[in-house]
Amino acid sequence: MKPIFCFDLDGTLVNEQGNIHPNDINLLADPQLPVQLIAATGRSLDSVQATFHKNGLFLDQNIPFPLLLLNGAVTCHSSEIISSYISFRPDLQKQLVSLSREQKQIAFLFLAVNEINILNPNPFGLASAAKYEFPLRTYDFDSGLNSFCKVMCLSEHPEDLIKMNDAVKALPVSTAYSMPTIFEISPPGVNKGSALLALLTDLDRQNTPLYTAGDGENDLELLKLARLSFAPLTALPAVKLAATNVIDTASDGLITPMLRAAGII
Repeated sequence: MKPIFCFDLDGTLVNEQGNIHPNDINLLADPQLPVQLIAATGRSLDSVQATFHKNGLFLDQNIPFPLLLLNGAVTCHSSEIISSYISFRPDLQKQLVSLSREQKQIAFLFLAVNEINILNPNPFGLASAAKYEFPLRTYDFDSGLNSFCKVMCLSEHPEDLIKMNDAVKALPVSTAYSMPTIFEISPPGVNKGSALLALLTDLDRQNTPLYTAGDGENDLELLKLARLSFAPLTALPAVKLAATNVIDTASDGLITPMLRAAGII
């Protein structure tokens, strides 16, 4: 049975310019790759599609491997078919919107499967959303929102995000920094690690050799599960400390060093 490589996108497979290393492009497109790939990201499906398409991948087909989206709140077993969705309870959702309205210096994205709403659309928030190719709608307080499963808090001033972190500590939510300027809030118990465990159980792959890679705090639970774990040189310091291997993805890409460390090539 093929080993599993589960990896983050931004900062891990995808660089700051939204590009994927040529080595990784070739391996992602290889139907004979000797490992099972799983992408685990804080992005939505349409955002992931846009980045793969930008890099010439999967233009005429659905993404063939499983996906953990929105930090694990959404799971696709394969071919972009959604198999699970975990959203905030309605009362908790109202509390989060109320707290967000008080933090006017922060841009907030409320993410659901097929909808992303923005509150406080300042230049930094809009630029960040454009970087991740998020299709945005302005939040309408009169119509409200359908259920959402993730809140992204965006600020170029990390002290603003510390205030938001403090504000939600009493709430039953999961939180993590994907980078110093992005603070993320998910439903309780939702993270990439728990989502991967659930996916492996669904696929009856619990005992398959597992290798994981990530660069942000929201990847730490993922790294804990692996036989070997990987962080790029540009990862947050805590992530590099947690990983068993720190690799230069700018040189050989992500997947080749993972294959080499796993003894597959």
